[in-house]
Amino acid sequence: MQESAESKILNNEDAEQSRPAFIGFGTHGLPFTKKMKSHEVDNLKNLAEKQYKHIEPLVENLLPGKGVYLFCGGSKIGKSWLAFDLGLHICSGKKFWNYDVKQTDVLYLCLEDDNEGLQDRMFSIAEEYSENFYFVTAETFVPEHYIKQLDEQMKNHPDIGRIIAGLRASS
Repeated sequence: MQESAESKILNNEDAEQSRPAFIGFGTHGLPFTKKMKSHEVDNLKNLAEKQYKHIEPLVENLLPGKGVYLFCGGSKIGKSWLAFDLGLHICSGKKFWNYDVKQTDVLYLCLEDDNEGLQDRMFSIAEEYSENFYFVTAETFVPEHYIKQLDEQMKNHPDIGRIIAGLRASS
């Protein structure tokens, strides 16, 4: 009688070959599988002795100083307004929601508005109009040259420390 994969796992036989796959759900609820990796076990004493480079947060207690941040939600709930306001605070170094902010230049890819729409947004919430807040709107953005355009902006403005992208979801 052949032993089942489940009983092999329970009996710890062929553990590496019979490790279960992680099953999750990707876009549109389509299932995907990923073989689980072996985990390295360590202890807290070793962790305490490791030295890591401190990364200053972008917004204290809110956003770490590196990585990608996504503001996700339904249409017309204020994601773009939030991202624009965050960008204004980052380029000025002013507190955001009473949290300290690390000042750096910002490139805002406002791909759901034209210049007039962005100007309306700016007049609604900006207290000052910074030269450290760069933008590209849907009027001048060319999807086929996306990477080339970003590279160009980064070369022209090497002090840009954050890129904020407001993207319109395709329907």
